Order: sequence, then C-alpha cells, then structure tokens
Amino acid sequence: MASQQRVRLAVAMALIVAGCTNAPAEDAAAGPTTTQVPTTNTDQQSITTRADGTPSSSSSASAPSAPVATTSLTTGQPDAPAIQPETDVFRIAPVGTLPGPVIVYGPDGVRQSFHTPQLAQVVEGPVSSAVDTYLRGTVYQRPGDDRRIFVAGADGDQELLVAAENQTIRLVGIRIEPTEDNTFHVLYVRRTSSTPELTKETLRSYNTETGVVTELLETGGWESGTDFDYIEGERAVGRWFGEAFTRTHIINTVTGEVEQSFPAEGECFDGEFAEGCLPFTVAGLSGNTIYGFGPNPNDSGVVDQMALYRFDTASSELVELISFPWDNGLYYPVDIWVRSGTVVVGLSTTPRPEDGEPLPALLYDINGGEATTAPISGYLRTGFIS
Repeated sequence: MASQQRVRLAVAMALIVAGCTNAPAEDAAAGPTTTQVPTTNTDQQSITTRADGTPSSSSSASAPSAPVATTSLTTGQPDAPAIQPETDVFRIAPVGTLPGPVIVYGPDGVRQSFHTPQLAQVVEGPVSSAVDTYLRGTVYQRPGDDRRIFVAGADGDQELLVAAENQTIRLVGIRIEPTEDNTFHVLYVRRTSSTPELTKETLRSYNTETGVVTELLETGGWESGTDFDYIEGERAVGRWFGEAFTRTHIINTVTGEVEQSFPAEGECFDGEFAEGCLPFTVAGLSGNTIYGFGPNPNDSGVVDQMALYRFDTASSELVELISFPWDNGLYYPVDIWVRSGTVVVGLSTTPRPEDGEPLPALLYDINGGEATTAPISGYLRTGFIS
C-alpha cells in the first residue's frame, strides 16, 4: 500500500450535492417520521399526489399512487442483438461479462438484461439514475430534472414522486421489504430550501404499495450534505461532507438509525488519510464490510493511482485490494455496489456523471481477486428476475 500520508483529489471527490451544517450523529435519530401522501382535488375529481404533497398532474383523471409498469423485458425487443463488447472505449481492466441480471443506464436510456445474450430497451432517452423494482418496473430520473422521479410505464414517463418548487429530490436506491409481495421502498434524498440558511436535507423512503413516505434521517443542511452511492438493502453507507470536512456513516434504512461512524468521534479533513478516516470517493456496504474506491497517492503524495479498498467495520482494518493507473481526466469513480461476490464500480469521463459519458464499469471478483470491465459502457444496477 502506498504511503499513509494520503491526499484526496478535490475534483475526484466533488461528487456530492452541496448543503447542510451538521453531520448526522449516533443520537440524532429519534426514529423515522411517517406521513401518508395527501390528497388534493382538481375539477372536483380526487387525484393522488406524490410524495411531499405535490400533485403529479393537473388532469382530472385518477392516478394510482404507485403505477405498475406494463413494459416487459422482451416486449417490443424480440430480436435484440447479443451483447458485443465495445472496442473503442477506455477500459481500466480487460473485458468481462455482465454480473448477472442488471439494468444499464445512461445517455441511451435504460436497458435490462436477464441471463440471456440480449439487452432489452426499457426506457428511451437520457437517464441520470435508475433502479429496478421487480414487478413495479424501472424507477429513474432524467438529467437536469431534480424535482421528479419516474417509473417506466406503457405510456412512457409516469411520475412517481414530485417535489415542491422549493425542493429537489435525488434517487439513491431501493429496499425490499421481506413480505409475501416483496414490497419495494424507493429511497431518495430530499433537499428543502426557502432560504440558504434554512436548507434541510433528509433521507426518505417511499412505499410503492401504500404511497406512504417516511422521513428516515436528517442528513444535511446549509453548506453540507450526505452522499449515498447505490443503496440496496436495510443498511447503507453515507459519506457526509461539510465544507472541508468529511465523515462516513452506516445508516439503517428502516429505522434511520446511525449505527456506526468513522471516525467514531470528530471529523476528517477532506483528503486526510489519518486513523479512522476512509479514503473513498465511492463506497458500498456488504454485511459488515465497506468496499470503497478512491485515490491512492504514491510516496511523494502524488495521486497517480486509484484503488479498491476493503474496510472491516468491526476491526477497522483497511486493506488495499487492487490499484489502477490514474491521471486527471482519464476516468472518475461515480458509483459502487456489491452483490454475489462482485464489486461493481461505475466510471465516468468526468467527476459529475451528468457532465460526461459513462465508461465500462469495473467488475471485481471478491473471491478470485480478478478485475474485469463490463462489455459495454453504462452505469450498472442490480436487476431482478420476474
């Protein structure tokens, strides 16, 4: 491993929406606040409003609180070509295969894959974030639209969540409730700001069955906020940033409880590789292990590599698993998730993915220690077989 005197690249770390004044603390969560999505009236006809109380449409027709997508993986795509590896793109590792059923999203929309040699188009047009919710369809956001979250339907974009005029929302993942119907909760971050000083950021959960929104935890405010990479499950990694300081939390997505923080007390200076400070640009959780991808400076303090790290939250042991050559402008990690023994790191040509183009994702086999890249460019998320 390179020198312990590690520094972060400011440009590579600038992946979080600005906001907030205080980091979430272990005793800050008194329990989630649950509210039923309210109802309003238009032309004497009751319509269902989306989360945060904003009507999804001015139409007098009734709309379901959680529309069920009617698009299938194969409908309209019976002759989809087999996946062929792209040859004219930058790769940080040799080409591999897609890690099971996934959705692939980016400027070309959303495509979905089963255990077949095909990708089926699910959503047309540019997409900035997407998650698969099994029978509820694909939930996604469009670039430049930070007030609406959509679900794929037979008629195209169907609004699932709409923020008020002084709010923004950001899709960050899902949680499956272990019920007979496998209820899905859409997880998102909402920022409310009537004035900069009163800015409030919260992690929220939307029940796709009942339309109930639960505020889990306050995660930010003015000049600070929390960055979540892809969440899939009942626990998630949140990386809080406030001005020049940072702290990493493990958060329960059911109760909103902050279970652990690193460092346990205090904060880290952004770019500091001190005891308890984690050098991650993106981070994902698997059990009690955090997998993070971030800068790996040489002994002179120059960042000429990026590395995939493993951090044991019980022992606080940090291990560098594998590193890759890096130079400013070559590639940037923007997303990460772990499933079935594979770490998937989303890569972009720019620090902010909406400003650049997706590259083939890094795929790391935890058991074998082998690194490959996805055959095609795009950001990958877990897909579920229906």
